[in-house]
Amino acid sequence: MKEINAGSYSLDVRDNEEGELSILKNDIYKVTSRLAEYNVDLEEDRKKLTEAISDISHQLKTPITSMTVMADLLQGSELTTERRVAFTKTIQHQLERMDWLVTSLLKLSKIDAGTIEFKREKVHLESLITDALNPLLIPIEVKGSHLILQG
Repeated sequence: MKEINAGSYSLDVRDNEEGELSILKNDIYKVTSRLAEYNVDLEEDRKKLTEAISDISHQLKTPITSMTVMADLLQGSELTTERRVAFTKTIQHQLERMDWLVTSLLKLSKIDAGTIEFKREKVHLESLITDALNPLLIPIEVKGSHLILQG
């Protein structure tokens, strides 16, 4: 028990004999094995959560950069009214995307704290992909690239 408490989950049950102590030793071994598996799973979940938070932080930089470029362009007098309206709408979409990302960060923190309940629901894949790609459309256009979806 001292070894388990110290974090060593290796128990040798090969020397078991019949009797109550061997049964107890086997039960402790089973619990210890499960605890070791649980700790591995917990560590993997923490790594995934850290990666998700890092990814969202990086994703926040994209709309900020895009809005900064558009704000600079909006200050220029050579833009047409249509282009100004388009930039303004794009900035609004980027702000909505940032709001979604911040909400996602808050949800991840609730998941980490264990204060959120999950539910299953069906999601339309095309809508999901379109929503995910929406914040990338301006940087793609600025770079003169094209986006083609197939499937």
